[in-house]
Amino acid sequence: MEKALHDYFYISMDGVIKPYSKVDSKFLVEGANNHLTKLKNRRQNMKALDYFLYECMDDYFRNGITDNLLNKLNKEMEKIRHQCLVENSHRKLIAVHIAHIPFNPPPTIFAAYMFSHITSLGGLKGLKRCHMYTCQKFFIGRSNNKWCSKSCGSKFRVTQKRKRDRK
Repeated sequence: MEKALHDYFYISMDGVIKPYSKVDSKFLVEGANNHLTKLKNRRQNMKALDYFLYECMDDYFRNGITDNLLNKLNKEMEKIRHQCLVENSHRKLIAVHIAHIPFNPPPTIFAAYMFSHITSLGGLKGLKRCHMYTCQKFFIGRSNNKWCSKSCGSKFRVTQKRKRDRK
């Protein structure tokens, strides 16, 4: 039985068509984490993008796919128009849909489209939050990972040891 969905999707912005896949989930996680670190020197539209990604990622992490999350994504994506093209794959014609994002769009449109497609492709499986209470960044990792980095894991263990030593 053949798959109904491709492992990739196309977005056309400013006349340039680019393919994306679930491996691009790292950009979504990075954007959400940028909001957590509150980078002050970033442009205003990048802050809006990071905040939107953080909200979507946080809602998805806490509750999974909810009506609230779907409504938020669909509201942003209603301005996107699609074009259907065909491509040759192993001597078969395959229909490919290209999302045409309007010229100079709000960054949340792109983020909503990326988030919805990457989530549907399974790119956010294994999404976790760092257990270090001062960090709380998102990361994608194995089931036994608790920290986003080795330094957070080390800080957590040192903090726990100091608490035990004080007692």
